[in-house]
Amino acid sequence: MLFDAIELTLGKSPTFINRLYEGTMRNEIQCLKCRNKSYKVEKFMDLSLPVRSEFEKIYNSSLEMALFNLIKPERLEKDNQYFCEQCRAKVYIIMKMRLMQLNT
Repeated sequence: MLFDAIELTLGKSPTFINRLYEGTMRNEIQCLKCRNKSYKVEKFMDLSLPVRSEFEKIYNSSLEMALFNLIKPERLEKDNQYFCEQCRAKVYIIMKMRLMQLNT
């Protein structure tokens, strides 16, 4: 809401806010059966880094640990299988996120 107000004040061009806060990430999914990879590049304005969550059993003692856990590869299996277009079936996958561009 604050960004919207600033953009309205400065004009329709969001480049000022984007230059300050916008980053780019690449999400990668790899099928563990056929090894096919798919990528999706997304822009973001902020990252949610949980410090502590009893429910999700997340205990990050520092910002660095929270960031590491955000980009750590995750294996989806059992009830979390993913439909692979190549295999035409639900399969186990590895899901990764890579931060490509960060603005200060």
